[in-house]
Amino acid sequence: MKKSISLSELTLRTPDGQPYDIPERGSLALLALGDIGIQAWRQQIANLRRARIEAVLEHRRQRDADPTKPDTKNTTP
Repeated sequence: MKKSISLSELTLRTPDGQPYDIPERGSLALLALGDIGIQAWRQQIANLRRARIEAVLEHRRQRDADPTKPDTKNTTP
């Protein structure tokens, strides 16, 4: 019986044993790995998107919490 491994448990490594940093645009090495490589790339893309969204939300929270900025939400012409 095969043991199922989730991507969070899987670490891709280079031939010298170093963790493989998955590039955002993908690579032929990932394609050569087949399904595992594609899944790892998709997971990396999802992680990058999640991190970008969190960074934007954090920036907005900080911007909205800054008391030195004028209130531009309730301006009337």
